[in-house]
Amino acid sequence: MKNLTELSYYELLEVSPDAGNREIERAYQMAQATYGESSLATYSLYGDEELATIRARIEEAYRVLSEPAERSRYDRGLARAEALAEEEVDELGLDFPLDEFDDLDPRPLDAGSPDLRPFDPRAGAGDDFRPRSGIETESAASPSPRPSFRRPERLAPVQPDFSKVAPLEDDDGSPFTGARLRRARLARGIELEQVASVTKVMVRHLESIEADRYADLPAPVYARGFVSAYARCIGLDADRVCRDYMAALRDTENRDTGSRRRA
Repeated sequence: MKNLTELSYYELLEVSPDAGNREIERAYQMAQATYGESSLATYSLYGDEELATIRARIEEAYRVLSEPAERSRYDRGLARAEALAEEEVDELGLDFPLDEFDDLDPRPLDAGSPDLRPFDPRAGAGDDFRPRSGIETESAASPSPRPSFRRPERLAPVQPDFSKVAPLEDDDGSPFTGARLRRARLARGIELEQVASVTKVMVRHLESIEADRYADLPAPVYARGFVSAYARCIGLDADRVCRDYMAALRDTENRDTGSRRRA
C-alpha cells in the first residue's frame, strides 16, 4: 500500500485519470473538508506538520489537474515513470509488483555521509572556472509565469455536539469490526447519511467500512481518518476503534499479499 507522498495526484484526490473538471473540483472540495482545520477525520491523528504536508499536496494536485496544459505534462510524466518501472521489473526478472515493498521502512542515512554532500561543479577547477554557456543561459532565463486557476469556495467547518451520545452498553471488549460499528450506529438511531453529513466522509466509504470491504477503502492515511471520524460521530473511543479496525485491515492485506506470492 502506498503512503501519502507516493500517491499520484489522481490517487490523492480519489479520481480516475479521465475525470472531468467538475469531478476534480468536487474531489478537491471533499479533500478540503476531510483535512480542514476543524475536520473530525484528522482530529488528534496528525501533527501540524503532517497536516500541512497533506494540505499542500492537495492544493498542488488540484492546481495541476485543473489546468489542461499542466495536466497534460503531468500525465506524460506519469506514463514515462510507469514505463520505466515496468522495464525495471522485466530486467530484474520479478514476477510480482515492486509496490509489495511500499510498507518497508528504509534505514535512515547519515546526513554527514560524504555520499550525501551536495555536488560542487567548481571543486578542483581552480579560479578560472566558468560555467558553460548553456548553464549561463538557463540560470539567466526568467521563470515561466504560473498558470492561474479558480479555487472553489472553502467549505465551512462543522462543529458537531457529541455530548448527547450515549456510551456503548454492550461492550464486551471484543475488537471493533465493521459489523459491530454498524450495530452501534443503529442502536443509537443514527442514519449513515447523518454520519456522512457530519464527518464529510462519502457514504460509499462509510458503507465499505461497515461491510469490512478493505479493498474498496482508500490508502491507509485516508482510511484511518475516516474510521476515526465515524467512531467519534457515534460516540465511540476513536483510538480503540482505529487500533482494532486498522489491525484487521493490515492482517487482510498481508494474507492477500502472501496468496499472490504463492500463486
